[in-house]
Amino acid sequence: MEQCGLRRCPDGANADNPLFSRSRSAWAAAARRWITDPTAEGALLLSSIAADCRPITEVAIGRAVTDTIRQTTRSTDFLDALLRFAIAARPPTGFVRDFVVEHSGEHRGDLDLKRGGLRPISALARWLAIATGEVRGSTPERLGHAVDAHLLTVGEAEALAGAFRDIYELLLRQEVAAIRDGREPSSWVAPRDLDPLARRHLRNSFRAISDVQAELDGGWKMRMRKA
Repeated sequence: MEQCGLRRCPDGANADNPLFSRSRSAWAAAARRWITDPTAEGALLLSSIAADCRPITEVAIGRAVTDTIRQTTRSTDFLDALLRFAIAARPPTGFVRDFVVEHSGEHRGDLDLKRGGLRPISALARWLAIATGEVRGSTPERLGHAVDAHLLTVGEAEALAGAFRDIYELLLRQEVAAIRDGREPSSWVAPRDLDPLARRHLRNSFRAISDVQAELDGGWKMRMRKA
């Protein structure tokens, strides 16, 4: 019988995993531990997951986690380690060619819009949210909070927000077209199948993401001191 509903997380982030089944006090203690000791096993990944939590039930537990992240002093070592974890998600841009695509397998010649486009922006916005202590809100809202905290310039925030919007729209168009054609929706796209304008917008979006990643990687501490 075919099962319906949400798919289980292949990486194990499911409610029946003891790692994600804790009391309110245990969650708060864990969140403090992640932030004060970024070298602890899973600290960077789990703090990132917790910062993105959207509680549906037991809202008080979800708030306890985000409040702990906001209220706990975030050390330079923690933020530096978390930033490097965040910018490990890189857009598929190359120095010679416009895009870095898959070289083999069923997606040869394609690139993943979610992994290569949306994920780098959302990961960076998540880091900015934790750095500012304002962990609630959507990705565009987090970019706006970062401007208020002087961790992003207005131009950088607008570039990231525009890239996020453009890539999302392209992804939705691809998925709608797949459904209409009776195909399985996918986040993979072949740049060769895009019209010149869409290809140029996608290339510019990826470059904008890379530019902001590089600027923060080299200068976030100075920006934080000026905040």
